[in-house]
Parts: sequence; structure tokens; C-alpha cells
Amino acid sequence: MLTISSFSIPLSCTQPREFEGLPVEDRRLRYSIVPTSGRQKVTRNRFALEPDICLTDYRCEAVFDWIDLLIELEDPARACDLGKIVKSRKSWHDCGVRFLDRERQDKHEGVEFVVRVQEPTLARITEILRLVNDYRCVVSADFEGTEIVGFELAVDFYPKLRIPSGDLELGLRRARMSQLLRSHFILDWAWVMNGLGSDELASPRFSDAPRSKLDLIRPFPSKIPPAGMSRMVHAAGSPSRHVRAPINGTVYIGSMRSPLSYRLQDKVGDRRHDAELFVELGPDQRRSRIEVVLQRLDWTETGGPRAVSLGSIDEMLAARLSILQQSLFNFQIPTVGADTSGHPSTEEIDIFSKSGAYGLDLYLRSRGELAGRPSLGKKGHSLRYTDLNKMVSRALGKAVERFVRDADVCPGLAA
Repeated sequence: MLTISSFSIPLSCTQPREFEGLPVEDRRLRYSIVPTSGRQKVTRNRFALEPDICLTDYRCEAVFDWIDLLIELEDPARACDLGKIVKSRKSWHDCGVRFLDRERQDKHEGVEFVVRVQEPTLARITEILRLVNDYRCVVSADFEGTEIVGFELAVDFYPKLRIPSGDLELGLRRARMSQLLRSHFILDWAWVMNGLGSDELASPRFSDAPRSKLDLIRPFPSKIPPAGMSRMVHAAGSPSRHVRAPINGTVYIGSMRSPLSYRLQDKVGDRRHDAELFVELGPDQRRSRIEVVLQRLDWTETGGPRAVSLGSIDEMLAARLSILQQSLFNFQIPTVGADTSGHPSTEEIDIFSKSGAYGLDLYLRSRGELAGRPSLGKKGHSLRYTDLNKMVSRALGKAVERFVRDADVCPGLAA
């Protein structure tokens, strides 16, 4: 129900979730509509959409799922032989190391390799590179200067178990956080301006079934956008083209073929794309997740992790977490304009409730471009979601600390 001062987003599902046993009126993420202070010109005479959620009810953790390193050997070698060097010390599966070519393909032979290390730590990477160096000399023996050409970094939010509640309440609080993340995440517009959106890779999509992806902003099937405007931004200017993803649906931005991609999910299991291999997580392991993959694909440029000052092991050790959070995990409080009566725009609120702050931002940019108004700046009409961003920054700091401190290398790899 929409009033002048509040509204709510229903937590709908197309697959079973435990919180569905609660009353419908409870299965919502509620918002207050608050006039902005007007100190900034871009938010003057607008209304902020502030979520009714207590962030202290959650703990936040960040983890590097994998890191890709680029190494060059003095003499050619085969990926399978390099793999055997690691496998001879410990099982291949447990150590999670793969030797790939620049296209991230197996069965490679040559002097250049992308080494993908699962659950990376400084100790594990150093030891793996030492083993490779002993077998075929690495051109640069300065392991800490080894170039990072890709990584997957995840941020998880767990409902705190210390709060007296059953599985239904835990599931509801998790669902609210899952909705919060997808509603307030905005892709840093600098990435789009640098080409991520040139072939629609910045278009948000979702999937609630294996091998099926739907657009959160549905492009027009036949309309041709004006010169210089992408199909995604063109469609975003029409409220009817915005849709809402169910809580059980994974939201995607980008793809495997893009340098930057995201997944936001209400994570209740592993191997969810294969019904036979699906592993259901226990209530204390279910969580709300946002994960980013940043990888260097254009080898004629110096993009990828270097763009966020994580281009080498040395840079990771001196990581500026504020840059990492602002560039990759950008959460904003959206604002809406006033209608002709001076009340908050119900049209803009409806768009936000469907495709989130990112969809609303694209809508406002599209309408501005079509009307010939000056382009919005990087932040658009949004305000920083300070408390959530600080929570993420602290988690990122702990992830880097674990990377440096953790000496839990694969048994058998230690010298």
C-alpha cells in the first residue's frame, strides 16, 4: 500500500521459501519517504526512499572466491604437467588450482599461463608459484609483484542468530536483506561510460529457473533508439518496461564475456543450476549475497583489477578499501521527484519497487536524454547509503587481512 509517507515492496517468490509461512502483510520490505535536506542541487526538492531495516541485525563477511594470476615461464610447459606438480603434493580438488590460457581455457601449452587459485591466500599463492618456479623458471621471481588479472569477490549478509527467532523469522530477515541489496545497488556509472554498456552488458537481468534469463528492463522489440542511446537506456525511460525479480531469482549485471559482472542472490543452496547436485544450506548458512567478477579480457589494455588498484599482489597488500567499495559495491539511497501536486512521484516509486535504484537511475537518465537536458553526473539523483557502505568496507578490510594472515595452505604444499 502506498501513502504519502511510506510504501513497501512485497517479497514475492516463484519457488518455495521458508518465510512464506508468515502472514502476507509481514512479507515486505517497508520504506519511509523523507524530504531531502536540499543541500545538494541534484537532490533539491526531492524525496529520499529510506528502508526500514536494522543493519545491526546482520553480520557481513567478504571473501575472495578465486584470483587469476598471470605468469610467464622461461621455457614452454603444458597445463597438465603444471597441474601434476600441485596434484602430486595434494589432491587437485582440494587445492583448487587451474592453469589456463589467456582465454581462460584448459589444455594450454606455452610460456604464459593464467593461474586460477580457489580460496586464495598469500601463503597459498606464494607456495604454488614456488612449485611452478622449481619446475619451469618463472621469468619474474618477485612473487608479490605477480600480476592479478581477475578475481571473484563476494560479500555475504547473514541474519544474526543471537536474536530470538525461529527459521521463519530468520528466513524473512534474510529475504529483506536480499531485496535491500538488489534495490539499492547501483552500477558505478563510470563503468558504463567506459564501455561496459556499449553492447548491453550493463543491462540487469534475472533468472528464477536454470538456463533462463529475463530482462529487468525489457527492451522494445522494434523501436530504434535515438543516435547515441543504447537500447537498455532507451527502454528504461518507459515505466512499463520495468519488472520485479522474485526473491528466489538471481539478479545479473554483465556476463562471462564482460570485464565486469555481478550476481545478487538469496543464497539457500550450492550447485543450484543442477537439481541432482543441489546442496541445501542449513538455516545458519543461508545468506544474502552480492558477488563481482572483475577480469582483464582485453589484453591490449591495462584494465581489469588494475582499474581498482588490485592489479598485483603488492597492490592487494596496500589496498585502499574506500576505492574498492565505491567502485565495486556502490549502494545508494534513491530520491524521487515531486508530482504536479508536490507529492512524491508514485511513478518513480513504482519503478524503484520493481528494478531498484539502478533501474530508477537509468529511467531518470533516459528521460533526461530524451528531453535534451544536461547529462546527470556519476551519482545521478541518489544519496550515499552510508551505513551499508561502511558495513561493506569493514568486511572488505577483514577479507584482505585474512588473505595476508591466513597460512592455511593445502597440506603437502608447505615446504
